[in-house]
Amino acid sequence: MIAPDTSHLVNMSNREPMFNVSEKAPLYLCGALLLIHIVVSLPFSPAKLLSDYGTLFYLRGQFSEPYTVLSHGFFHVDYGHVIMNSFMILIFGIAACRGAGTGWRKNARFIAVFLGSIIIGGLAQWIWWAVTNGSGAAVGASGGASGLFAAMAWVTGGKNRLVQFGLLWAIIQAAIVFSETVGIAQFSTAVAAHMGGYFGGALLSVMMLKPSSTSFMLGR
Repeated sequence: MIAPDTSHLVNMSNREPMFNVSEKAPLYLCGALLLIHIVVSLPFSPAKLLSDYGTLFYLRGQFSEPYTVLSHGFFHVDYGHVIMNSFMILIFGIAACRGAGTGWRKNARFIAVFLGSIIIGGLAQWIWWAVTNGSGAAVGASGGASGLFAAMAWVTGGKNRLVQFGLLWAIIQAAIVFSETVGIAQFSTAVAAHMGGYFGGALLSVMMLKPSSTSFMLGR
């Protein structure tokens, strides 16, 4: 009897899945953000008040409550908004976790970068509104996602990539401002929070994460 060639089965068993989410903390965070949005969006949901009071704003020289520099990062305008931010958090967060060490410290550093970036992004947005004598309101985790983008740059390429990605992020934000100015975009984006979030993420990453420590690939 001739044994069949099963080497291809071994190779298939060793192949990575097409979408490999190896770090759970970013996945759980995205799930929490989606769950919060579902609860807040329910008809007559009492949680809608949390969203209202948790919004970051500046109106007629009046700032929202201090805690809103953090709370605004957990609420979103619609499902498209929360899904887009979650997608960025998942991709950038996986890379950040791989450069954050092991065990509980890895998850703690990931959360610290995310939360710290939201806070610094919120402060940057406040400052922008005050300096430009503008007004507005903002919700969304994009400040945290921006910080994780900086973290991904740091852990995959160190200082050089951190600067390169920062310039790229600035160009993207400038394009957003231009599209809003000429009326192409029918929405308002908290660009200062995005840039502040990137700066905050860069600062925290340099303090807590190991540079050029991973060659990140989401899947294959």
